[in-house]
Amino acid sequence: MAEPTQAIGPLLKQIQAIVGLDYATDDPNKCDLATSDVFERSERVPAVMVVSPRTTSETSAVVRLLCEKRVPAMARGAGLSYTGSFAIERPAAVVDTLRMNEIEVNATDRYATVGAGASWADVAAALKPFAMTPTQISHISGAFATVGGLASQGIPAGLDGMLGLAVVLADGSIVRTGAPTHFYRYAGPDVTSLFLGDCGAFGIKTEVVFRIAPELPVTFASFGFDDVSPGELDQLHG
Repeated sequence: MAEPTQAIGPLLKQIQAIVGLDYATDDPNKCDLATSDVFERSERVPAVMVVSPRTTSETSAVVRLLCEKRVPAMARGAGLSYTGSFAIERPAAVVDTLRMNEIEVNATDRYATVGAGASWADVAAALKPFAMTPTQISHISGAFATVGGLASQGIPAGLDGMLGLAVVLADGSIVRTGAPTHFYRYAGPDVTSLFLGDCGAFGIKTEVVFRIAPELPVTFASFGFDDVSPGELDQLHG
C-alpha cells in the first residue's frame, strides 16, 4: 500500500460517521500510545488515527474505507503482544478492538461467541453463572489480556479450543470460519487455523468462538517436611 496522505482530516470525519465522534481520533497522544508495546522500539512511528469500532460490521465499513484511501490498518487489543507487532515503522490507522467485548454463551451446546476485545476476566465473569469455563488455555499476559490477542499471538499452549472466527480482511470483506453449530473444528479443511497466530497479518479478528465445559471443583494443598528419607520420596512420587 502507498503511504497515507497528510490530509487525514476528511477521512477521519468519514470514519467518525461510522463509529461515532468519540471513537475515532487523531489525537497525538492517543496515536502514539496505540503503537507502543511491552518492549519499546525506537524506530516505531505513531498511528495516523485510532478507531474503536463496536461491531464486526462497523469494522468492515472502516477497513473498506481505509482500503479505498490506501491507508494501512492494524488491529490492537490490550497492547501486550511481546513481539513488537504494534510498533509500526510507517504510518497506519490502528483499529482498537476493546469495544468489541460482547459475549454470548450457549451452555447447552457448550460454546461461547466472544468479541475479540473481551478480556479473559470478562469471559470468566460471563461463564460464572453457568458454572462453565473455557477449554482454551489463556495466554501468559494476565486476566485483562484479550481473547483476540490470544487468537493472534498463539501463546503459550496452542489454540485448539477455538472453534471459529469472524475476520475482516484487508478490503473490508468479512470471513466467518468454523462449523455452523460450532461443535467441531477439524471436520474438513481447517480454515480457522489460517488466521490463528498470524499477529493480525491476514485480517482483523472481531469474534472468536471457543469451546466451554463445566467447571470442575479444584482443591489446593501444600505439605512441609522437616526431613524426608529416600523411601518416602519414592512413595510421594508414586
